[in-house]
Amino acid sequence: LLAAAALLKIYPGFVAVVLAAHQWRRQGRPPRREALLFLAALAVGTLPFAFLNVSGLLAPLRYNGLRPPHIESVAGSLLWLSGKIGGSTQVRLTYHSVNVYGVFSGFAAWSATVLFLAGVALVTWRARRGRESLGRSVVLLLLVILATSKLLSPQYLLWLFPVAAYVEGLRLRWLLLAGLTLVIYPYGYQLDHSLVRLPQHPLFMTAILARNALLVAITVWYLLCPERQSAGA
Repeated sequence: LLAAAALLKIYPGFVAVVLAAHQWRRQGRPPRREALLFLAALAVGTLPFAFLNVSGLLAPLRYNGLRPPHIESVAGSLLWLSGKIGGSTQVRLTYHSVNVYGVFSGFAAWSATVLFLAGVALVTWRARRGRESLGRSVVLLLLVILATSKLLSPQYLLWLFPVAAYVEGLRLRWLLLAGLTLVIYPYGYQLDHSLVRLPQHPLFMTAILARNALLVAITVWYLLCPERQSAGA
């Protein structure tokens, strides 16, 4: 199932890595058979298209690699904020979204990628060491993915909320995150018919900066605090 999901969206593949780390700790050996089945399922779903059109298969990866930070992403909102304190930035409608360009856009994108890889490695290491449950590991992994993604549309939070509700139940932190996201979409996007002019509205960018600050704070909190300590908050 995770292999099928990874063929549709890449991030479930990282969930499989965390699951393998948990299974390794429980069984005392690497889950070689399960890993081979996972890779075989990916190959069955990918190789036919690779034979037909390798360039077309890799096009989405190139597309996402070249796109600048989205205005709603943590990297994009920080890049936009740098323009307000002296940096040179521009907001443009490209890649079917509102993106931020500037002197530090390349640095912001690469920094987000490095933090993503480091976060996945840390979550996997904690899972291998038995520092937290499988459910908590998946929630933390999704937090890392969202906090470091170059694109953070409101619907991306739908990856996180059902898992968080299943693992933890109703928590104030998730309600606040959802509420701020609702302020961004649909209400914030109704402030102007021009998407490029939206960042000029204080409410729009205030909601994005507040939501992203909360997202980063929750991610760091989960990384630093033991599971029992944060379970009741």
